[in-house]
Amino acid sequence: MKRLVLALSLVSTPAQAGQPIYESMAECAGIFKAMSEMMETQEKRDRLNGAYLNWAKASADEAGHDMTPLISEKAEDWRSKGAKVAFTQDFRDWTKYCRSLAKHKHLVIDPNK
Repeated sequence: MKRLVLALSLVSTPAQAGQPIYESMAECAGIFKAMSEMMETQEKRDRLNGAYLNWAKASADEAGHDMTPLISEKAEDWRSKGAKVAFTQDFRDWTKYCRSLAKHKHLVIDPNK
């Protein structure tokens, strides 16, 4: 039952509707890449950059090819929205989805957690 609920939550998330899972993973990587560049402290930048690198690897592994160009495009989309994007529903939906996807795929995105 638990897997069914998780599967339904992954399928019904509007943020990733209709795109391959590796593209959603690239979106997660792009979010972390963009957010890492907005952090004021090196510690926070390093932590988010590490999460970006883990998502980038997971995305490439899932796709079977390098996802750097798409991740860069996604990061630029998030970066162009500015730091206040973190307060939007879209951002909250995506970060919730990324957490759920990481858990579902057994990905260790932030080794500090």
